[in-house]
Parts: sequence; structure tokens; C-alpha cells
Amino acid sequence: MVLATTPVLIAIALALLAYLFIKWLKDPLRKIPGPRGLPFIGNTLSVDPTKLHMILYDWAEKYGDIMKISLFNTPMVVVNSTELAYDVLVKTGTDFQGRPPSPRADLVMGYNSLVMRSINDPGYQQRRHYTIKAIKGYGEGVAHLEDIIQNITITLIDDITKQDGRPMDVDQLCYGFLCCVMASLLYGEEYAYDDPVSQSISRMTAEVLKAIDPASLGALLDSFPVLFKQNIFLKETLRQIQQTQNYVNETLHKKIAEYKAEFDENCLKGILDQLILIQKQEVGTDDPVMDDDAIQDIILVLILGGMATSHSVLCQAFLDFLHEPDLQKRLQDEIDSQFEPSHIITLKDRPKLPLLQAYIYENLRYNTVTPILLPHRAIRDTKIAEYEIPANTNVLVNAFYTSHNPSVYKDPFTIKPERFLDEHGAVVPPGHPARYNSVGLSFGSGQKGCIGKNLAETRIFLFLANILQRFNILPVENLPNRDVRTYNFVGVLTPPSGSVKFIRRQ
Repeated sequence: MVLATTPVLIAIALALLAYLFIKWLKDPLRKIPGPRGLPFIGNTLSVDPTKLHMILYDWAEKYGDIMKISLFNTPMVVVNSTELAYDVLVKTGTDFQGRPPSPRADLVMGYNSLVMRSINDPGYQQRRHYTIKAIKGYGEGVAHLEDIIQNITITLIDDITKQDGRPMDVDQLCYGFLCCVMASLLYGEEYAYDDPVSQSISRMTAEVLKAIDPASLGALLDSFPVLFKQNIFLKETLRQIQQTQNYVNETLHKKIAEYKAEFDENCLKGILDQLILIQKQEVGTDDPVMDDDAIQDIILVLILGGMATSHSVLCQAFLDFLHEPDLQKRLQDEIDSQFEPSHIITLKDRPKLPLLQAYIYENLRYNTVTPILLPHRAIRDTKIAEYEIPANTNVLVNAFYTSHNPSVYKDPFTIKPERFLDEHGAVVPPGHPARYNSVGLSFGSGQKGCIGKNLAETRIFLFLANILQRFNILPVENLPNRDVRTYNFVGVLTPPSGSVKFIRRQ
């Protein structure tokens, strides 16, 4: 019996090998260079997710402008050059404006999340348009937002002054400022950091980012969704995802219901009121998209986008000021040369502070908060350079490499704001290589680019300008390492934090 079945098993094995070989021959992605992987698991064992930015950087140096990697047998095309990045994000239109499936994000953020949906999904374009409209409901530019930030900054300065030089935790300081700004932006009222509303934003940000962390074991759930249906493996991760989902739903549903009950279209307080107004205006239209779930998604997207990235930038700034007191002094000298000590710096003052603006650009370049932009997906058969890209192929933009490309930036792993200044000391224009290769991609680009880019830049500038004007920032203990190559990647690059002393300047 055994001898009789042996030829059959051999024939089946040979047929399977022939099928796999023919499939490999027909795969257009095989022509793209990249690291060799193992059958079925690809390059998974070669990747430490917490150091993904450096692993992709090293591979980019080896394989060039475009490469292919494979994680759990899922092929991914990675573009490492700025030109190909803009091809993917902008020049090919909507070819790459899809998103790969993300079961964890679907559970936590909702199945129609603005961030995780493809551009051709029903209602996506309209919902994005409404989000931009709600943000602009503050009026032309960000004048109202600026007033909010100014008031919160003044309160923050008073709180720092009361500490009288005692150590303050940088994480808590930056998170506190951003939570207060975000709460006011969304709900139209000013909140202290210890207010439950601000605290809910802080908790929501931390829990959602942990639940969908691409560098955690939970990423296995995205690769193998069947694991959601069992209760043996990753039990703690599954419990946490469910807990986060419940907290997000309960918190935001309650807030939406509260604001709908008190809604007055003649007194719109914040973005939530703007979204409720849009919802009411949709009544009677053929294809309404702004239901309560859509409002909740937009609020959550604005919270996550507004908190995580800005927090990382501000923490990086404090780290730079501690490591380079001369940089801190140069920025302060620029401010002192333009304004009296009593002057409260506003957005209108930004052109007078080119060195500070150049430093912010250098911060964005060096830290590269989102070193690998959110994954894109081809929604149809298309091309990158000379390579054929089949529909449903996942594509990553290696923004960390474009921002640290040694052929563009000399000494890319050092802080040099002068990269963004011309010979006259003015900030270089957007088309300049320094900005084009880094800042232009910092918040994504094209139809899936970050909606809150201008809001983020406003927060960062006003915070840093007014803090530097009034305080010297001094270390309390041994300085944390600020080599971005050692940072951990947990969805965003996270600089190490610590305590600082704020000494009031005379």
C-alpha cells in the first residue's frame, strides 16, 4: 500500500512545485530587487518592528530607489526615492490611493475610518470634504485656532512660572498642552489639563495607538484575521482591543449626544458643532454620509493625528535644546532681536523668525515622525518606474530614507537648521531640495495627505516661540540619547523623554 501511494504523492508534490514555479514566473513583482526571504514567512525574521525605520534605511542603501520585501508572505513594494514617492502619492492620480486591510484599526476606529479607507470607497471623498469644511468653519485661515492656542500658551507659561525652576516632565508638559488645544479645537471651550475632557483625549490617544501598534505582536491579527475568532493566542491583546473599542465608543458617543442635545446653529463652538451642522444640512439629500459614526470617526482621526505627531516634534525640540544650548540661544537671540519681552508671538510674526522656522523644518526632517507613511495600496494595475504593479499590491513610502538620504543631506544624522536657509538667511522655498525631500513628505501628500497639517504647524510654532522667548530650558539629569537611529518605532518615532528645568529669562 505504501509503495503504491508513493508515486501519487511524488506526482502531487511535483505538480505543486510546478504550480508555484509558474506562479513565480508570472509575478511581475519578482523583477523588483530586495532582500531574499524564506518561503511563506518572507523577510519577517529579518525585521525588528521597533527598528523598522533603520532596517528599511539600510536596505534602501543596498537596493536603491525601489525594492520589494515580504512579511508573512505578503509582498510589499517600498519606494526609497523622493521622485518615486511623489509618483505614488500625487503623480499617478488615484492609482495608489487605496489602503490595505487592517482588522485591528477597523475594530478600534470603525469600519469606515477616514484614515484607513481607500479613496474609491463609498462616501470617502464626501466625508473628507466635510472634515476640511468643518476645520475651516473657524473662518479664513486659523485665526480662531490661534486665539485658542495663545490663551492656552499663556496659561501654560503661568503654570511653568509657578514651578519656580523645579523639574517638569517633558512628556506630561507637551501632552498637557496638546490635549488642552485639541479639546478646545473640537469642543469650542477651554479646558485645563486635569479636566476629564482633556484626560479622555490623553487616554484615548495612548490606548488607540497601543491597540494598533504595527510593531507589537498584535500585528499578527492583521496578517491572520482568523486569530480574532479564537480565545487561546494573544488573549491580552484581544482583550485590550475590545476595551479600547468600548472606551472610544462610550466616550465619543456620549460627547456627540451631549452636543446634539444642546446644538444651536447660531452659536457654533467647535469642530463637533460644525460636523453636527453638516449632518443636519444633509437631511433630505440622496446620499447622506454624516451619521453619528462618521462624526465619531472624524473626531477620533483628528485626535490621533493632532496628538501623536505634534507630541513627538515637541519632545524632539526639548531634546535638541538640552543637547545644544547654543542652538537654544541662537533661537532666543533671533526672538529678542525682533520683539520686546512683553510681546506675545503670533502667526503674523512667523516671517520675522526664519531661523526658528528653519529649525522646525529640520526637526521634522531629522525626527521624521512617520518614517514609513501609512501604507498605500494599488487600486488597479499600474506601474512604478519601469516595474509593473498589480492591483491590490501594498506600497510603503520610506520617508525616513528620503529625509536622511546622504546624497541630499550632508551629515544627515545631525541637526542643522541652516539646511533650510538661503545665503540671505531667508527660509528656502518649497521646491528647494531640502524641503522637497523631507518636509514635503512629513505629513504625506496628495489625496491621502494629512488634513491637519496647517493646524499642526501652527501649534508647534506658537508653542516653541513663546516658550523660548520666556524661558531658558536646562537639564535636570543625564541627557537622553537623541540619535534618531536608536529611537523606537511604535507607529511614530518616539524620542526619549525626561525632566527639564524652566528658568525665567530676564
